[in-house]
Amino acid sequence: MEAVNASQLVFRIGVPFENAWLPRMTQLAPAAKVIDLRDGLILRQVDLPPRRDATCRRRARSAHLAGTATGHAHGRPYPR
Repeated sequence: MEAVNASQLVFRIGVPFENAWLPRMTQLAPAAKVIDLRDGLILRQVDLPPRRDATCRRRARSAHLAGTATGHAHGRPYPR
């Protein structure tokens, strides 16, 4: 946080965590100038894939541990 306190510039690029952090950063460094690098850009909507539910995560983990998803089996050393 000391680095934030000493900041003279804050660059905003549009990542989601900025919405939570930017107010805190400007509070810690009130003299810092915020430069929004998105100004003048036409932003496009990003469609994120649906989140996998717990069943999908369990299947993926089982496949990984069985070695069918990655080509190796746990408990066996990697070939040299």
